[in-house]
Amino acid sequence: MTEVEQAVEEKVRAAMQSSPAPLAVAKAGEPLAVEERERILRVSFAEIVKGVGIEHFRACPPELLEEFSVLALASNHNVKGILVSVIRSFMAAYATPETHESAYVWLCQLEALVQAARTSRFAAAGTTGTTATSVLH
Repeated sequence: MTEVEQAVEEKVRAAMQSSPAPLAVAKAGEPLAVEERERILRVSFAEIVKGVGIEHFRACPPELLEEFSVLALASNHNVKGILVSVIRSFMAAYATPETHESAYVWLCQLEALVQAARTSRFAAAGTTGTTATSVLH
């Protein structure tokens, strides 16, 4: 088993230990069969690691990987393509003198949006959780 395959399997096992993402239900509103959920995660996670690399993949919580995968698939979006596009688009905008500052402001706004969503989720669940810190500062 390669290093990437091993990392994918570890994340799939970890994700399978938690509750499925809210959208991981069949059309009838029933949860996906365990085997189907595992297959979807394995395929999606393999695409994610291709898009972000093994180091960043390993740093992602399995729940976040699953939620991203489920939403991308439910929206009929390319899991790897979204990540590659975000990275390349940001790099191109940031590397262009005319859009350099705007790109950085956009990134900070995106991080603020993530923070607000996490705070809202924790409040709705009646818990206080840890939130990721920005790598920008």
